[in-house]
Amino acid sequence: MSRPRRFGKTMALEMLAAYYTRGIHTDDLFCSLEIKHTLNYHKHLNAHNTVCINFNDYFENNGTIHEGIERLSGYLLQDLRNTFPNVCPEHADLPLAFDMVQQTTGEKFIFLIDEWDCVFRLKKGRKQEQEEFLSFLRMLFKDKTYVELVYMTGILPIKKYNTGSALNMFREYTILEPKKLGPFFGFTVEETKKLCAQFRTLRLEEVREWYDGYYLAGTGFILNPRSVVEALEEGVCWGFPMIWTVFKIRTRFLPR
Repeated sequence: MSRPRRFGKTMALEMLAAYYTRGIHTDDLFCSLEIKHTLNYHKHLNAHNTVCINFNDYFENNGTIHEGIERLSGYLLQDLRNTFPNVCPEHADLPLAFDMVQQTTGEKFIFLIDEWDCVFRLKKGRKQEQEEFLSFLRMLFKDKTYVELVYMTGILPIKKYNTGSALNMFREYTILEPKKLGPFFGFTVEETKKLCAQFRTLRLEEVREWYDGYYLAGTGFILNPRSVVEALEEGVCWGFPMIWTVFKIRTRFLPR
């Protein structure tokens, strides 16, 4: 799921982690929200083995992609051995370790990955390393019985870098093609209206003038969540209105 900057990618991922992760108790975070009234709310609440990863933590430094993969694999293998002792062979690679846990215990995993595209933003032009990274994702996730769900978020769409069938196991949702997830890419006008009534610091019209930046077919206008929340908390709109940013981008392509 790719979104523009400041549109709550990390926030949404952390919310999913809080909801799914086994061993914690987060009903108090969700009990006042609409999800509480859905059919399977209690079935999935804090009921899953959840692996939450920010790829920036492993690939942002000046090391190679191979070193980042080794570092990430080492941490996950250690977590698996601590959680499922006497299941993972000492020298098993990461996919094999997850597979053996699933075969031995029946346990499956939800993977929540933030900044999936950091390799392509930080390692521009380094085709071989990018291919190694895609191969790692394919080996870890494609056709694996231990996978319940993989949720990846970033700025860049997968199809921009997917070669052949490397990552064809994903459904992609983007700001240009949001499909049924359109209302969840940002705050809808109705949601923003409720927030304005709750905070009573700014009028809806003023907030929309500044942060009403995208129109999605089937959803309508959506607003930048982080900017809206900050403006309502501070009682003032700041920065550049979204319409100014769009205008500036468009004028770059107009003939002089």
